[in-house]
Amino acid sequence: MDIVVNFRNGEWKVSPNPAEAKIGQPITWIVRAEVSPISRLRWTIYFDHGAPFLKLPFPSLQPRFRPFVRLHLRIVTINSGIGTMMNRDASFADRIRSSTGIHEIIPDHQAATDSLVAEEAGKYKYGVRVEDSENGEVLGDDDPILIVF
Repeated sequence: MDIVVNFRNGEWKVSPNPAEAKIGQPITWIVRAEVSPISRLRWTIYFDHGAPFLKLPFPSLQPRFRPFVRLHLRIVTINSGIGTMMNRDASFADRIRSSTGIHEIIPDHQAATDSLVAEEAGKYKYGVRVEDSENGEVLGDDDPILIVF
């Protein structure tokens, strides 16, 4: 399952939200900023109050320690400038579309996490944050939901 995280002009669109995954299903986050003036973005997907991806070695301790499991996935993206150019220059956008067959805007920033396998059923509120990687300024933070069944 892919969860797509779009950030543009301070607005989030996380799809799907809530995300629903089956136990044993791999989950990947794809992060994107279509148009951005910032050269490097640091993205963080974080579970601060338990995560469905870690089975503890002693099942009897699992329920007691699960709320203390913290997981942070970090990615730094470098601005390609393509999304900004496509947004500003219609002829450039047409050339990109005709040469690649891609009809949507190619984002300035895009990356994906490694897949993680959901191992524990439950409803998990997690966070997505994006920062300017060079000065640490937080540009946005959102709290989507992941349901594992």
